[in-house]
Amino acid sequence: MGQHSFDVFGIAPADAAHPGTAVATARAGGTGLLDLEFSREDGRATAAFERLLTATDGRIGLRVDLGHVALASQLLIAAADRPLTLILTGAPPQQASLVAQLAIGGQHRVLAELIDVADVGHFPFAHHGLVAKGHEAGGWVGADTSYILAQKLLGKTELPVFMQ
Repeated sequence: MGQHSFDVFGIAPADAAHPGTAVATARAGGTGLLDLEFSREDGRATAAFERLLTATDGRIGLRVDLGHVALASQLLIAAADRPLTLILTGAPPQQASLVAQLAIGGQHRVLAELIDVADVGHFPFAHHGLVAKGHEAGGWVGADTSYILAQKLLGKTELPVFMQ
C-alpha cells in the first residue's frame, strides 16, 4: 500500500480576538493560517499574527488578498526567517501581483487559490500547490462545490490540490 499524506489547514480570521483555531491546528501537526482577506483592523491582525508566531513552533502562515498587501508585507518581515505557508487569493493576475509586491522568498510554501477550474495553468508564478475553494466555503466563491472542483481538477495538474 502506498503512502499518502493528508494536510490540514486551520484558518482563523485576522480580526478575531485570538487566533486559537490556527494555533491549535499548528500544535496538532497541521498548518495554522491567519486569514487577512476580510480584515478591517491592521493592528488587530498584527497582534493576532504575533500571537500565532509565539504560541507555536509548528507550521503557520497567511491567507492573503491584494487588498492587504501592505499588511502582509509587514507580517512577512515580522516572521523573519520562519518559513510560512501563503495562500494567495483572487484571480491569477491579482495573485501574480501579490507575488511581485511581496517579494516572496524561497523559504515559503506558496499555494494558489482557485474558484474555477479554468484558472488552472494561468498562474504566472512559481507555486507549490492549489487550493480549490468550493461554493460551500465562505467569502468569494465560484459555481462549483469543492467536490466538483476536485473532480474537474483530476488530470489537469501535477501539483498537490487542497480542498477548502
